[in-house]
Order: sequence, then structure tokens, then C-alpha cells
Amino acid sequence: MSRWRGIAFRVLSVLFALLWLNVAFSEAASGEGHTLHVVAFRYLFALLLLTMPALLQLFRAERKAAAMQLIVLAVTAHLMGTLIAPYLDPLAYGLVAIAVAMAWLHPARAEMFRTNFSLPLTILAAAGALPLLGFVIDQARLVRTDPSSHAVQGHWEDTAVFALALALAIILASLRTRGWWIPAAAASLATIAYGALSILEPDQASSWGRAWGGAAIAWAVGFVAALVLVSGRRSAPR
Repeated sequence: MSRWRGIAFRVLSVLFALLWLNVAFSEAASGEGHTLHVVAFRYLFALLLLTMPALLQLFRAERKAAAMQLIVLAVTAHLMGTLIAPYLDPLAYGLVAIAVAMAWLHPARAEMFRTNFSLPLTILAAAGALPLLGFVIDQARLVRTDPSSHAVQGHWEDTAVFALALALAIILASLRTRGWWIPAAAASLATIAYGALSILEPDQASSWGRAWGGAAIAWAVGFVAALVLVSGRRSAPR
């Protein structure tokens, strides 16, 4: 990797992280019942699924192909969310363009297509991702049918974006490309956090409820344990 290519990659990574930090810490819409929506999009999506992998790539990016994959998948989920919204968000296209440029400049781009398939992990990933996709469909339906403040403030699509990105992160972690621990950590922490909030606030809009929240936490713990066990046995690259 040439010196200038490396500099360009790091500059874009910092710019990308700053954009999402601004999203995470900009003033949030207030109002009763919006906690889960704000946390899902601003902190779990913007910070865990986008800012964290962007910043981690500033050091030894050649070992973290999975971090770049996570960024591309998450901004794709964000773009798909804007497509179901009743307004056009040009920023979403710009973010995809930045992510694509970062992927092209990435020092480990050749590693992004090398996976370590495991049937048990695939089954576990599907068990976590499929309910999330059902949740995405439900949130997308509310974008067009709900006249409440949640729809006006764009919260339904925000939660749909988060859930779609989370499902993609889970599938990505199960493929165990180099740096798999990054999407694994992001997905498990996001699942546990949202599950815990759903248990604490079962009646809030977009809550998974106590039963599904508890099941999500148990699944996340089991998924990470299985990832570590399978990767340790097969000596998958981290």
C-alpha cells in the first residue's frame, strides 16, 4: 500500500467517523416514548456499527477487513432506510460513496472475500437475523401508516435501519472474515443493549418486549461464545 493511498484511507476514515459522531451527539428529538428510537439510531447504529469500526481501522487496518465490510453493509442499510422514507436524503448517497472509496483504498480489500464458513454459526446467525428482518418489515410498514410523532420525526425508519444493519452485522460476523471480532462485538453489544432496554421499557414504541428482549440477550451471549469456540478450534484469522 502506497504512502499516499494510506493517508487518503485514514483521512476518509476520520471524516466518516466525525460525520457519524455528529449524528450520535447532535440534539435529539424529545418526547415521551422516543428513548428506544433515539438509542437505536444515534448510539447503537451510529456509534457501535459505524463510528467504532471506522476508528478501529486507523490502526493496523490490514488486519480488519471485517470492519470495512461492516461499514459498507451499515451504510447500505441506511440508504435502504431513506428509500422507504417519505423524503429524499442526499446525504445517504454521499455516505455510501465515502464507504465505497474507503473500501477501494483499504489495505486488506483482497481479504474481504475470504470467509470461514461454519454451518453451526450460520444456523445461529439465521436464528438472530430472521426475527430482526421481521422487525424491519414491521417498522417499515409504520413509516407509511402511522400518523404519530414517531413517523413525523423519522423514528420508524431509524429503527428499521438499525435492525437491518444489526441483522447484516450478525451474518457478517458468522462468516469470520479477518477482523471478525469487530462485527461480532458490535452486533452482540447492540443486541444486548436493545434487549435490555426492551425489558426495562416493554411498552415503548419499537420495544421487543420482555420475552423477546430476554431471548435476544441470551442469543447474543450464545452467539459470541459459539464464535469464540469455533474460531479457536479452527484457528480462524482474527
